Amino acid sequence: MNENPILRHAGIPVKNLERAIEFYKNLGFRMVTYSQERWPRALEVVKMAAPGEKSCIELVQAHAGIWYPHVAVSVPEIDRWVGQVQFFKEPAYFILDPDKNFVELVEVKE
Repeated sequence: MNENPILRHAGIPVKNLERAIEFYKNLGFRMVTYSQERWPRALEVVKMAAPGEKSCIELVQAHAGIWYPHVAVSVPEIDRWVGQVQFFKEPAYFILDPDKNFVELVEVKE
């Protein structure tokens, strides 16, 4: 098992998803996935990656309320972080870094 953290994505809240997609396409990113989610509110989520990259950016347009910028990291032992959890969405745990930025943790499964 890999003992090192792995960057999964950087979450970026956007006001206009189509405009954001075009901007990142012009930078060389390509769309990987599109989804609509209902937790914790209505969201549209687009993941975009640079060619050859596994990690990506996650563009999130919230249709009610706000969404938070965050980074998502795969970690080998999620149990050691559970005491710091701010909220949980299967399979991810969200904690705060020292500057109160959200960090999404997902356990590496082999």
